[in-house]
Amino acid sequence: MNNPQISVIVPVYNTEKWLRRCVDSILAQTFTDFELLLIDDGSTDGSPAVCDEYAGKDCRVCVFHKPNGGVSFARNLGIVNAVGCILIFIDADDWVEPEYLAVLMSHQDSDLSVISTFFHGDDGIVLHRNHDACLKGENVLYDFLKNGADTECLRSPWGKAYRRDIIEDVKLRFDENLRLCEDTLFVLRYCLECRNMSISSIACYHYEFSTVNCENSLSRNKLLYIRHYDSIFKAFYKLNEVFKTKTGSDDSIIYRSYLGNVFIMTLCAVLDTHEYQEFESFTNNGYVKHCIDILSLGNNYGIKGKFYIKLIKNGCLRLLFLMERVMHEIG
Repeated sequence: MNNPQISVIVPVYNTEKWLRRCVDSILAQTFTDFELLLIDDGSTDGSPAVCDEYAGKDCRVCVFHKPNGGVSFARNLGIVNAVGCILIFIDADDWVEPEYLAVLMSHQDSDLSVISTFFHGDDGIVLHRNHDACLKGENVLYDFLKNGADTECLRSPWGKAYRRDIIEDVKLRFDENLRLCEDTLFVLRYCLECRNMSISSIACYHYEFSTVNCENSLSRNKLLYIRHYDSIFKAFYKLNEVFKTKTGSDDSIIYRSYLGNVFIMTLCAVLDTHEYQEFESFTNNGYVKHCIDILSLGNNYGIKGKFYIKLIKNGCLRLLFLMERVMHEIG
């Protein structure tokens, strides 16, 4: 295709079961001026053949096969090879409504366009509907967060339309060294370059998840939080420094809005190891201590979270550790 307006980027890894549903939903869009980049991330199932099949049938489909390097590497490869002025990310096990691209392009004057999402799980469908909003100004991310907006809509790269020129101007990429939070960091860093942002209550994106997969993911994520918390907290620290430079504010609202939950999850994962040395090492990490200093000033982390932060802030590490051991033993 010659210069399509939109480049749709789909990272593919062992998603043969859902891939046709995803691709069919994209090719059925009412807005047709797009290219579809399928990035096969070293799949070992039938996904590569499915990708090639679609490329042979529709000239809008481009396929890239590469050794497994992770979803961030796959998305970055899509960014590098995209030609559209608008970039859109879709996960290979999700699908979209026929008007998905049209709704996003109805706000093409915005630096970032966000729509609402249907979440499909074992217990049915849950609609996460955003509140309609249009923000303009030098600090739209700060304005968005300080007004108490629902921060969930900025955690994931899908369900959004990005301007490729903004991404290229700041050489923005997904952090390939992270296995957690890399998508949230990408979105927030992009938002710092935005001067206008549109958020829609219209739901066109379908996100697939299951209780079993979530439980397996939670177990994997616990290990990842333990192994990589230094890199995660360091990345948020750097993002917060850029935020302060861009906004001219010392407000650490990014920490309070996004890193609080990460801190609690990491803390629980570390405590679950029942290794005091691991726990002490975590709380003594410089980036973690900086996070604790900021979080100790807030009050939106639940009773348990606030209590734990207060104990750590006051140096009561052994007390907290022993409390967790007792609670674990009594079930």
